[in-house]
Amino acid sequence: MKLRAAGIVERIGERSSPVADHAQALHRAFKMLAEDGIDLQTCGLVAVGHRVVHGGT
Repeated sequence: MKLRAAGIVERIGERSSPVADHAQALHRAFKMLAEDGIDLQTCGLVAVGHRVVHGGT
């Protein structure tokens, strides 16, 4: 298995964030992959990682 792309979307939904929600975050991520020449229909995508960190009270 070979890493083809990596990235991060932070502060989803926060006032200071340009990303309003998780749907918009995915749309942006898919757009960036397409711009890098990665076709999600044919690339053989095997895994997607997701990490949730909550530092609030």
